[in-house]
Amino acid sequence: MEVSEDRHGMMISRRNLLGIALMFTAVAAIGSVIFCMSRSVLDRSYKDVAVLVDWQALASLPDASGGSISYPEDSEQPWQLLAALPGAQLCYGEETVGSLLDSGIFAPAELATGAPAFEVTDERYSADIARGASRHGYPYRRVARFASGYESLVVQFPAMPEEDLRLLPVAWFQSVQDAAALHGASLILRPGGSEFLGDNGLQETMGFIAEQPLVLFQGPTVLGYPGRLDEMANAIKRNGQTFCWVEFDEQDGGGGLARRMTGSDGKIHLARLHSIPPEEMDNYDIAGAVARYLRAVDERSMRVLYVRPFIRGRQLNSGSAGDTGYVQRLLELNRKYFQTLASELQAEGFTIASKPMALQSVMPDLKGGIWVAAWLPGILLLIYLLAFPGRESIPLPIFIGLLAAGLLAAGAASFSNAARDILLLLAATTFPLVGFWLAMHVNMYLTTRLSCKRFCPRRIFIALLGLIVASLFSIAGGVIIHGTLASAEGILKLSEFRGVTLSMALPVLLFAAWGWQAETLADAWQVAENRLVGYWQRFSTLWQSPIRYGDVAFILIAMGIIGVVLLRSGNDSLLGVLSIENLFREGLEQSFGVRPRTKELIGHPLLMLFLLSIAWRTRVSVMLGIGALLGQISILNTFCHLHTPLELTVTRVLLGLSLGAATGLIWCVLAIAIGNGWEYLKRRSGDTPVAGS
Repeated sequence: MEVSEDRHGMMISRRNLLGIALMFTAVAAIGSVIFCMSRSVLDRSYKDVAVLVDWQALASLPDASGGSISYPEDSEQPWQLLAALPGAQLCYGEETVGSLLDSGIFAPAELATGAPAFEVTDERYSADIARGASRHGYPYRRVARFASGYESLVVQFPAMPEEDLRLLPVAWFQSVQDAAALHGASLILRPGGSEFLGDNGLQETMGFIAEQPLVLFQGPTVLGYPGRLDEMANAIKRNGQTFCWVEFDEQDGGGGLARRMTGSDGKIHLARLHSIPPEEMDNYDIAGAVARYLRAVDERSMRVLYVRPFIRGRQLNSGSAGDTGYVQRLLELNRKYFQTLASELQAEGFTIASKPMALQSVMPDLKGGIWVAAWLPGILLLIYLLAFPGRESIPLPIFIGLLAAGLLAAGAASFSNAARDILLLLAATTFPLVGFWLAMHVNMYLTTRLSCKRFCPRRIFIALLGLIVASLFSIAGGVIIHGTLASAEGILKLSEFRGVTLSMALPVLLFAAWGWQAETLADAWQVAENRLVGYWQRFSTLWQSPIRYGDVAFILIAMGIIGVVLLRSGNDSLLGVLSIENLFREGLEQSFGVRPRTKELIGHPLLMLFLLSIAWRTRVSVMLGIGALLGQISILNTFCHLHTPLELTVTRVLLGLSLGAATGLIWCVLAIAIGNGWEYLKRRSGDTPVAGS
């Protein structure tokens, strides 16, 4: 390392500073790759999937003869369908007020108190309902009928809106449990997450489900919420059970209970559950439903699948429950559905088991601090070079100060999750920006060195090189973040990168401020010093410039683009996917098995066009740059999806880069051809060509 001395003291040259910064970044990336390899090993061993079939949905199917089934547990039909999915378990949720009313077991009754009350019309279930009412703390009593002298059971419920009243859990029927045991079916009882419990209601409920491998709750809340989650978590861990945390349809208290599932031995008694809601089943056929479940286990590490049969049979020709031919086709449809799901899971290397493997907790704080210590000084040095490019060397004390700041911040990240999250947000913001800056640096240096004209074909290959440079740096940032957070907690989504939205918006805003006067970007390269103009120099020029009508239009367009991208981010985005885009996604998935992210497929070609457009001196360049930068940010954010298996993430990123580069080559060839054709027509018409063309 060259260290010179002048009147300011010992100095370090700019070239050495850049080398040191890249060295720190490379060391951090290599170290993170090592941790990522251990994550890949964990992904390969995490292959057990529990499949649960909803009893109420299965029992609601019409009988093969065309009629309804009075007592589904006594029929052979549900058990025959369940047998089509070997290894699956039957999930029986508590009967609710609504389900008992719909089946005719409950009938409205009038009490002097005026509170909602219902009479049990089928004595077969009276004992079970009385036991459930006692467990939930609902008052009940026997009421004599004056005409016959027969006493019927009447249960009173709290006064509440009818919609909430229908969701109240009541009881499980012993006859269903006996039928499951008779047919050798593994039964998972699903308690209702109700605040209404008797004196020993929680203990009694846990006694019902103590022997089963999985615990999941029905309704909008988990059992024990809000004040008894610790008691609930301790009971689950003591019994060696696994709590099923529902994806998307978050239950109140679900996240709090999930974070309490780590035992004293470090094992996490938790698995993520995916289901297709009843109202969405009508939109699927067999292939679509199976594909959705496979995406859940492949891409999001879901290890419990909650399966409902097709009820209405919209995938069949028109018919009704009274039509025996229609009913036979409906039953055959569900039999084929279950068989297909089982065979596809097996083909993907998964095993249907009673419960998923319990992952071992390894919180990433310490190793996260170690690798932050490696990359943070390097990134601080790169930011210094970007902000102050005019300095050929920096004083040694400043250099040491930057290194010390990085090491101190890294030490804080080793002991504080908040400090770690802040530093990871800094990484997510700076890596795409610095990679983008390096791509522009490479592009400007080579096009100047090779004396490329505006529409010189060599610019295409230089733009491709710029795309590779930017993408490698974005991948390095993604690997560092993934390696820092890689753990069982990441797979289960207990630990996640929390700065996705900010990491998308901040780099775009910073770039827009630097490159807003896009028609002058060609002048940002200082030939004598072989460097780009500093950030603050261009930003201050923009700050002092008058606002033009075109600026307002471009600002509105840019804000619209950023807003749409942010609203579409995530699996539960506010903006839906267009039908034509959905077809495009399905085509990619069927062709390659893995679907690259749309932002990368569009952003990578735009990056190549952006680098070409710098020489065109057009304001469109800034819009191309924003789209291009979003593609780079998408690379890093893809690695931030910690619940996605790492191999799939790498495949997705590399496939997106390959397809994006191929598309970019086509776009650039067309742009160069059109540009040269336009220049030729201008020369033929006698117009004066633009200088530098």
